Amino acid sequence: MKEREFMKILVTNDDGYTSEGIESIFNELKTYSADVHMLAPHDERSTSGHSLTLNAPLRVKKHGENKYHCTGFPADCVLLSLGHFHKNERPKVVVSGINKGANLAQDIYYSSTVAGAREAAFHGSQGVAVSLCCEFLVEEQEFHFKSASKAVKKLFDLNLLDSFGTDGIININVPNRPYQEIKGIKLTNLGFRYYSEEISHREDGRNRDYYWIVGKLQDYDKSIENSDCEAIEKGFISISYLPIHHHKNFDFEKLKNVLDEFNKGIK
Repeated sequence: MKEREFMKILVTNDDGYTSEGIESIFNELKTYSADVHMLAPHDERSTSGHSLTLNAPLRVKKHGENKYHCTGFPADCVLLSLGHFHKNERPKVVVSGINKGANLAQDIYYSSTVAGAREAAFHGSQGVAVSLCCEFLVEEQEFHFKSASKAVKKLFDLNLLDSFGTDGIININVPNRPYQEIKGIKLTNLGFRYYSEEISHREDGRNRDYYWIVGKLQDYDKSIENSDCEAIEKGFISISYLPIHHHKNFDFEKLKNVLDEFNKGIK
């Protein structure tokens, strides 16, 4: 058997272990490697960011062969795998997804799908986040999870993982369309999306105030060249590499001048 067929892969997500997206990618990756495992939250954890459960115990239950669910967040699931369940033979790759909804532009900072992949990178495993760019909170649509699963499997077959290190994560967004209608794939930059700031103010039956965040996507910044938003709009798969060592490309010279001036005042 080829080396890849023994590659340990962990699959997690933020939509919960019963979601169609995680089942799709889990089954697809089993055709790539014989050593695929699932550890995912037992409930939906969307937009919970990079949360870890530090003030409560984590409960884990089995629900199938190599399939488990946890009371925590995606980052909890990854840490449980790397630090406990698979610590003697750690997963080489952690795939987080397939998320029902895009993780483009600044959405990556809210995303617990991306956080699952990022947690893997923090500990030396390759992290891959996968999202299907469907309409948010619109259930009357067809979800092409199979397209995203097939695309990821093909990228793995083409040795995508060898093209990136473990100093960042691979963020993959796939258009929500049949596989044969996808235009291709692009290596992209993070874009910027514009959302309304609408808050819905209501009263309950006891005349107490409550609020819903109901802001909607309005547009994206079209001045950013080769953005992930543009690629998806045009029907392409977007791959963005998100470094975890952000300081590597930071110009400290201007900041040094500020620090020098500050230090003069406290001597």
